[in-house]
Amino acid sequence: MPKPGEVYEIARYLEAEGYVRTLYSPGDVFVEITPSGIICIEEKDANFMSAFEDFLVRQELKQQVEKAVSKLSEAKVKASRKPIIDEISEIIKYLNSNKILKKSDVNIDAKILKFELQKMIPDREVISIKLSKMGEFSELSNQIFQLKEYLYGYLDMDY
Repeated sequence: MPKPGEVYEIARYLEAEGYVRTLYSPGDVFVEITPSGIICIEEKDANFMSAFEDFLVRQELKQQVEKAVSKLSEAKVKASRKPIIDEISEIIKYLNSNKILKKSDVNIDAKILKFELQKMIPDREVISIKLSKMGEFSELSNQIFQLKEYLYGYLDMDY
């Protein structure tokens, strides 16, 4: 088990690199991955999340993490978000079908938006930023408008 000082140093390093945001309180370090961190993980190793979950299980921390995330069951949250995830998946599928759009910023934004919405507690700021950036792409203006309507209502966010 790492010492608290080691966790603090690792968190500070990752925050300095822009991979996480941290909140320090006496005896605790709370860490949230940033979009840059998500992209880094995706580029490094597609198996990272399963390896990380295995680590949590081995360290007997998974139960503590699950308690902190939500009192709702993950299955219910995923089921309620399925229509919007499916819509974003269709947008990504469309963007991937076009050679130029496949590597575009809007495609990366759509992937990050999808990933963020798959979290138990999505970051509303990330969602808002990604929707705004995607809205600048005129070919998808109708779909983005519908996403905004749904998400701002679902997550009780302001335009």
